[in-house]
Amino acid sequence: MHSRRVWRWLGRAVLGIVLLAVLAVASVWLLRGSIPREIDPTVAAWLEQTPDTSTDSPGFAALWALPYDLPAEVIAPLVTEDLRRARELVDYFPATNADPNTPAHSPFTSALDAHGTAFVPAPIKSRCGDPRDCFTAARNDPAGFRALLDADPTLPERTLALVDHDSLVDRFPHTIWGPSLVMRYDLLYTLLPMSLGLRAAEQGPLAGLAESCRQLGGWRRFSAQPSTLIQRMLHVAAVRTLLVIAGQLLSELPIEAELPTDCRSAFAAPQPEESDFCGILPFEFQYAQAMLALMQAQTAEADAQASAPARYLHGLLVDDEIGRRWRARSYQVLCDAARTTAATDAPIDVDALTAINTLPAHECAAAWLTCTLESTPAPAYGQYIDRLIDHTARLRLLTAVLWLRDNTDPARPLAERLSHLPDPLRGHARRGLRVGEDGRSLVIDLYHRQPDRSWSIPVMAASARSDRDTAEAGTDQPVGLRL
Repeated sequence: MHSRRVWRWLGRAVLGIVLLAVLAVASVWLLRGSIPREIDPTVAAWLEQTPDTSTDSPGFAALWALPYDLPAEVIAPLVTEDLRRARELVDYFPATNADPNTPAHSPFTSALDAHGTAFVPAPIKSRCGDPRDCFTAARNDPAGFRALLDADPTLPERTLALVDHDSLVDRFPHTIWGPSLVMRYDLLYTLLPMSLGLRAAEQGPLAGLAESCRQLGGWRRFSAQPSTLIQRMLHVAAVRTLLVIAGQLLSELPIEAELPTDCRSAFAAPQPEESDFCGILPFEFQYAQAMLALMQAQTAEADAQASAPARYLHGLLVDDEIGRRWRARSYQVLCDAARTTAATDAPIDVDALTAINTLPAHECAAAWLTCTLESTPAPAYGQYIDRLIDHTARLRLLTAVLWLRDNTDPARPLAERLSHLPDPLRGHARRGLRVGEDGRSLVIDLYHRQPDRSWSIPVMAASARSDRDTAEAGTDQPVGLRL
């Protein structure tokens, strides 16, 4: 009797579990049926626009071949060959039976290696200490740096010639194990300030300023072009370095000296496209799609060998079409938030952005694993939006310095001169635009506070200020370098 009762309760428990499982499965399919799968046509047209992947890109070829001292006519076919090799690696993944103790590496080899030897920048990096210090180091010791360039004496000229090209966009396809133009930026960050330091030392500060302005204008153009997130931020970093150099050389220029032609456009107020975050998102969307497709291809064989219940469970937890729609919605929210903050120079409201972008619970229940993946904040886009807004704030500060030079009396205290600055050049109140503690620079606060919490740019050189203060002690006429 007791045994019969146990079996009866056990049967009811099993039946209850089965009914709950059926109910859960039915709920998932009902929820999926209620969720729209199609992306808004306008959003789809924006996110799925085909990026330019043409091989005819001299700027891309010039940067990719920068470490090699080769003629342009030799470079072009070799870069085309590298692009072909890269495309063959789109679906590449190391063999699963490889030795787990042996690190995997890319099978890519560049065709350039067979025709030249890549320049080794280690001695220059060692001499600079930090790439940001290469301008001052090369300016103070041009002969020493020229000696380090004996193996490739035209490298500085090739570096400075990059801005002669109309665009600079990575043409390599999205791959995990293939090449990327990103590999060249570490070298660029050393060579660019070094080349400008040599120009200022060998041809004089005015020539150095003229070339710095030309470089600043060119890299501002590159940074405003649609590209991947990582390449945009790399270009922004190059502009940041050039702002420091141009600002320093401008502060040394006598007030009566005429500015080089390129400086007017290089110091112009930032344009909307220079802080445009939305242009990045189609590349991010398509990169995510490519990576997901690669992951699916890698797991297809395992899925085929899995049991039917395991495959069915996977189907309940994952829905790629819903995930694609969620991703598109997320990017639209990011784009709207970025445009709002760019228009007001206000910091991004991460909490509000997170709240708006949080997926509804009933939709997550329809594809739990997909929801988890789509909710993972990688990368932290809010921080990148702030970094782009900081980028335009730096540009605006340099424009303000030029305005003070053109429109205020250099004999007056800097704080007084700053009071006349037009509101459009001041930025948001949270920038805290002010005169630096040294009394000769302008300072703003940054929203993305790593590695720096603030940014400053000199309005007059230190020697100019000391000369002026000494002169003002004995006369009413200011002398020396002034701005």
